[in-house]
Amino acid sequence: MTVVPAGDVVLETAGDASERSPAVPRPLRRLWRLKWGLVATLVLLLIVLVSLAAPWLAPYSPVEVDIQHRLGPPAWMVGGKADHWLGTDQIGRDLLSRLIYGGRVSLLIGRFQFLLEDWLGLR
Repeated sequence: MTVVPAGDVVLETAGDASERSPAVPRPLRRLWRLKWGLVATLVLLLIVLVSLAAPWLAPYSPVEVDIQHRLGPPAWMVGGKADHWLGTDQIGRDLLSRLIYGGRVSLLIGRFQFLLEDWLGLR
């Protein structure tokens, strides 16, 4: 890089291309520059990882019925229990477990839709 004095202002010339090309690929630099894109990518990655690890992360089976604990409030509300962080539904199923397993269904539908569009030539 060459510094050229121009009165009170110092100008820098671009130099050759080897000085400017960083070691990080262009898409990753662009993603880093767009912070909201990076945050969205991390959230999507978290959803995918939690969904794939659902059998190990979910505290209960998503279809297990416990009629004695139906319509239980979330843990942070009055009457809520630490056993069911997000509460229970009308027939006593744990909502956190259903939410975690529901991510798997959403990813499966998205994958099927992608494959169908690819097969039909819509992309």
